[in-house]
Amino acid sequence: MTSNITVQASNGKEYKFIHAGGITLRSEFQSKLPGGDLAKHLENVKNIDVRDDDVYLATYPKSGTHWVWEIVQMLRKGKAEYEKDVKEAAFVDFRATDQLEEIPSPRVLNCHFPVKNTPRQVFEKGTKIIHVQRNPKDVVVSFFHHSTKMAKMKGNEDSVPQTFSEFLQLFTGTYGIYVYCPWTDYVKEWERFSSNHPEQILNLYFEDLKEDPVREIKKIDLFLETKCEEKLIKDIADACDFQKLKQADAEFRENKFFKSKGPSPMYRKGEVGDWKNTFTVAENEMMDKWLQENFSDTKLEFRYTLNMATKITVETSNGKEYKFVYARGLTFRIDHLSMIPGGDVDKHLENVKNIDVRDDDVYLATYPKSGTHWVWEIIQMLRKGKAEYEKDVKEAAFLDFRATDHLEELQSPRVLNCHYPVKHTPRQVFEKGTKIIHVQRNPKDVAVSYFHHVIKMAKLKGKEDTVPQSFSEFLQLFTGTYGIYIFCQWTKYVKEWEQFTSQHPEQILNLYFEDLKEDPVREIKKIDQFLGTKCEENLIKDIADACDFHKLKQADAEFKENKFFKSEGPSPMYRKGEVGDWKNNFTVAENEMMDNWLQENFSDTKLKIRYTLK
Repeated sequence: MTSNITVQASNGKEYKFIHAGGITLRSEFQSKLPGGDLAKHLENVKNIDVRDDDVYLATYPKSGTHWVWEIVQMLRKGKAEYEKDVKEAAFVDFRATDQLEEIPSPRVLNCHFPVKNTPRQVFEKGTKIIHVQRNPKDVVVSFFHHSTKMAKMKGNEDSVPQTFSEFLQLFTGTYGIYVYCPWTDYVKEWERFSSNHPEQILNLYFEDLKEDPVREIKKIDLFLETKCEEKLIKDIADACDFQKLKQADAEFRENKFFKSKGPSPMYRKGEVGDWKNTFTVAENEMMDKWLQENFSDTKLEFRYTLNMATKITVETSNGKEYKFVYARGLTFRIDHLSMIPGGDVDKHLENVKNIDVRDDDVYLATYPKSGTHWVWEIIQMLRKGKAEYEKDVKEAAFLDFRATDHLEELQSPRVLNCHYPVKHTPRQVFEKGTKIIHVQRNPKDVAVSYFHHVIKMAKLKGKEDTVPQSFSEFLQLFTGTYGIYIFCQWTKYVKEWEQFTSQHPEQILNLYFEDLKEDPVREIKKIDQFLGTKCEENLIKDIADACDFHKLKQADAEFKENKFFKSEGPSPMYRKGEVGDWKNNFTVAENEMMDNWLQENFSDTKLKIRYTLK
């Protein structure tokens, strides 16, 4: 029979549930159940007539049900086309038997119920089962957001915990019941079934699907014997990209189950490792202890993060879409993949960490458009004792896009230069105490220069549509308005180097672009002293003169062998090189928005950034 349960949480609030057959649902779901009785519905589910061509998709909530359901549908019909019906049409948890009977074959029945509540005929007929599992930390975060969205949509916000901390207590059974059912029991029961009936079930991991969807779809194709061609499998992987599925749900489906504008509450981020942005350290320790106590008797291995690049599509306020690749906290435009050694961002970042650093190397660290070329040339001249330009461009030693073997070919002494933040710096830079020169520039001039740079680069490659063509749109990417930062968050970047400086002041020289513009001789003397190059006053003045912005720009056009940017004249790295030019680009509203963003993200620093020169 169905029982009613009231739970009083640690915050004093009461939450009401119904319970039967090992399943616990929020009381408001009573009205969604056929007949309004959980116990009776569970018995009806056990007696469903299963057809010979049915596929049974088993998942714990928030483990990729919609994703894999759509994939299976496309494989079975041999087309990368979305179903008009939502997957809930065949959702055993809340569909009456007669409604399921109305669905034409072949059906993909899908269900969150555990093994013991699965239709009997699934086992009796040997129905093909696809079981998808996901790491429990991402599951509980996604489940929390799903529950609050659903409750808000129904005007029942008080029926669910509004804090993740309270929801986590329900997920781990702290109050004597588990929201839905114990995750550990659920996956272990399917593990046990798989060991007894390996030919009947295909077990997939959400994380594997994210890592390599083509590879995993091939497994499904083989299991279902749909015999789809390689091209179709790739088309299905593309069509079932999370963002595209989310868009299809909003634009294409007749959403009969969730009366809301846009996509249903089933879609949020679809990421691996997003739990890190929600769990506190204490909550993570509690969850690890719970898993140790309840999940140590399994052979299943879950991944909680992926060391991989994720493709992201951002739709801006003007309706345009821009594609990026995200890996380890860095965001690259999709067209940059061709510039990264091997075309694998994640692998390249790992290779950079493992670069062999020489004893006489200097490491130049800068956020993009902060004076990298300028200071790189100054260092080269100081170290060779001549105010002469290097024939090679600084990109020859640019870690962001150079392969390890290319860097090894460079003669000593090298000036390695990189835009990556502290955490992606080669390990040996820290281990060997390599001299680091960090150059920083005010973020308003950085944003303007960065905008013009990406425009020029895209035009150079004939890919203007890959970047925003208005500064206003670019500024949204720079400040993270759309949930990602172009390259990485400027405030975080400079604060991490500030923190490193406080701990290792003897290893690093921090320079300001604005100081270099104000008095280049004074700043070059600082570099000379830091490097121990002991250059004379006249040479330092000659270097300051040779490294005047316009002379550098001219030298780049006339003297360098520009191997990286095939263009007439100077590379797109040079524009104005001024301080305060941002005033000619920012509107008053944009400036106010930027000031608010800086106040929120940069008020906890001792750095003194100048936005103009007197």
